[in-house]
Amino acid sequence: GDSMLVFGNYVNTAGTYYDSLQTTNGCDSIHSITISTNLSPNITLNSFNPDTLCENADSVSLPTAIPSGGIYSGNGVIGTYFHPSVAGVGFHNIFYSYTDSNSCSNIDTTSITIIQCVGLKELYKNNDLKIYPNPNYGLFIIEKQREFNQPIYIQLSDLSSKIVFKETVLNNQQRSNIDIRHLRNGLYLLQIKFGNKIFNKKIVKY
Repeated sequence: GDSMLVFGNYVNTAGTYYDSLQTTNGCDSIHSITISTNLSPNITLNSFNPDTLCENADSVSLPTAIPSGGIYSGNGVIGTYFHPSVAGVGFHNIFYSYTDSNSCSNIDTTSITIIQCVGLKELYKNNDLKIYPNPNYGLFIIEKQREFNQPIYIQLSDLSSKIVFKETVLNNQQRSNIDIRHLRNGLYLLQIKFGNKIFNKKIVKY
């Protein structure tokens, strides 16, 4: 990717380049420059697993990278650890740069999302419904606290407002087991409609 000024022109391809000069006596002088190129180092940076953490979570080791000996950078990076509380809520890119013995360098990146969470065992309650656990690993329960004379409509959307899950809970169902293990880890918006009520709740999937 680098270039070099050779005889008045910038070149970035390996090869031998020539230029000729003529003296006042009419003699030619040939100059040559040989250029060689080195490949940039090939870098592989693994992904965070999981790639979504709570803001109050403990620090985690940064993903391994090949070759070793490079430098990590990005919000929340201190040494070889990532600190969610330092990075703060949001989407963060983490970078890994490496320079080889030829002074050629390259960089790779991965990402992690930090969210605000409630405790895993905490149950969210209102007068009509119970939703638990939250956060969860892809399975959670919506349970009625009283009988309804009409169905309940469940809808789950991702952060781009795309609907990724829909279900109807019939009158005679006391609870509904929601399975979103096929979805990516992250933050989702749960919307429940029954009668003239609309209930919204953030759902976190690890």
